[in-house]
Amino acid sequence: MSFFVFGMFFSCNYLLILKIMKIKKYIADTFKEGKDRILSELGEDAVILSTRNTQKPDGKDIVEIVAAIDEKDLEKKVSKQRPAKDKLSGLESMLKEIRPAKQPSPNRAASYEGKGELYDHIFEIKSQIKDLGDAIKYRHSGTLGKVFGKLYKELIRNEVSEEMALDICGKISSSNPSTSLDEAMTQARDLLCSDLEINHPLKKSDKRQTIVFVGPSGGGKTMSLVKVAIIAKLVLNANSLIVSADHFKVGGADQLQTYASIAGIPFKSVYSNKELKKVITGGSDVDFIFVDTIGSSQRDSSILDEVADIIKICKADRVMLCQSAIASGANFRNVLESYLYCSPSDIILTKLDEAVAIGGIIAILKEFQIPLTYLSYGQKVPDDLEPASRKLIGKLALGDTGTLANIKDLIH
Repeated sequence: MSFFVFGMFFSCNYLLILKIMKIKKYIADTFKEGKDRILSELGEDAVILSTRNTQKPDGKDIVEIVAAIDEKDLEKKVSKQRPAKDKLSGLESMLKEIRPAKQPSPNRAASYEGKGELYDHIFEIKSQIKDLGDAIKYRHSGTLGKVFGKLYKELIRNEVSEEMALDICGKISSSNPSTSLDEAMTQARDLLCSDLEINHPLKKSDKRQTIVFVGPSGGGKTMSLVKVAIIAKLVLNANSLIVSADHFKVGGADQLQTYASIAGIPFKSVYSNKELKKVITGGSDVDFIFVDTIGSSQRDSSILDEVADIIKICKADRVMLCQSAIASGANFRNVLESYLYCSPSDIILTKLDEAVAIGGIIAILKEFQIPLTYLSYGQKVPDDLEPASRKLIGKLALGDTGTLANIKDLIH
């Protein structure tokens, strides 16, 4: 049974694997010593799942090896080494351990003792499952050395694909094989974001600009519009108009109007494309018109048609697609694929404060080549919005803590 096939089978049913495989961890001074022990105890049919170099508390280098063997192969090996009458001793021992947990006993303490032994076995099985899961997930780390093994694990843990993680480790290793972990992490961030498209934030110009915000419901579209509009007023000293073309969401226009009123930005709500065209062509003396659109499922083609019509009527200068960083890779990809119909020019990555890892999202952004413009990471208006940069994205994707919990510290 090859390791790859075993890994796929394990992902389908952990407990079934445990029934047919014997898994054991070996600690040895050298790899050869550990391998000899595996051959001696498990035989030539054993499979080495993972190896890693570590140290004892006294600083002595040791090797940790996890190996497995098919129970049938192990039984064949054992049957050659002991008399047939001894084969029942293991079964009798197991029955003695389990019986106290099933049969009433006048001695309550003895009954609990039997259950405790059974729970110990369950705990050991869980530990073996975890070790095996880690061995499969980080199966290349043992062959990369101490520094690059740790870097590989960090990349995988932050949802960078296995192929990309190996490629990054390989490039850094070939250019500087003796680098430290901190230096390797810095180079990994640069490589991870090297060809990520970044667009500049809004700038005032001589002509009026119409910015249309699109995205699925729950993607943070309306809040992102408010933040950008207020920043345009405070930082660019721009005159703006906020327009709500979202007549589907109950209370959507009211929420936007409330924020606009607090910020002192003129607001209009339209309920038809004819009204929208009148507002856009009205000749208002403003630098920016920010248009909020309908938010719905990206699978609703009729909604996407309406959004596309709004963009066409507005003759949009920029179309900002707002998408949540907490979406799974598959959902994130599906949103981008669907909204290509609306020709987005920018992406605002929202809800970064709620995300755990964004390595997979970065790969999708690089694939679609839609520029990333703003990063949104909280409810404070307009504070929790930041222009995107490769350096910042790299820190968020591969932070010192391994999570995005310290996002505000990284930004400020």
